[in-house]
Amino acid sequence: MAKINVSELNGIALNWAVASFYEKNISIGHNHTMTAPAIFDIDLINMQVDGGAELNYLLESIGLLMQSEKISATYDEDFHGTERDEDGGAWIAYKRDYYLSGANLLTAVLRCLVATKFGDFITIPDLLLELTTFYQVGLDSSKMDYET
Repeated sequence: MAKINVSELNGIALNWAVASFYEKNISIGHNHTMTAPAIFDIDLINMQVDGGAELNYLLESIGLLMQSEKISATYDEDFHGTERDEDGGAWIAYKRDYYLSGANLLTAVLRCLVATKFGDFITIPDLLLELTTFYQVGLDSSKMDYET
């Protein structure tokens, strides 16, 4: 297991952390086209739910998630962090004492969601690191991001 800062979660590692937030019975595998890693809900697979086992359903319901978890968000068009969108800004999602940013609203909100349960750091399976390549972003060597 590897310890990672929640603010650095992205992609499959972020999906795994969100599934952990919801205490899902999860498995790491490949997507339906076998072209990328994916996180699966074992309970949905056992119930023979066709095509719905990949944990990507939050993409369609980010507003409902924000409402149910009472997460707020704002867009900072002059963001000075390392992870910004193409316009140079970033989304900031916040709840209680947790303020997490992302180049898009979904990433910021999901990072915030994970932080409210696990704090600033989360332990993820080593396999996720093996499926992921981390690289430095900008000049800040303490910030890491990843690409698949």
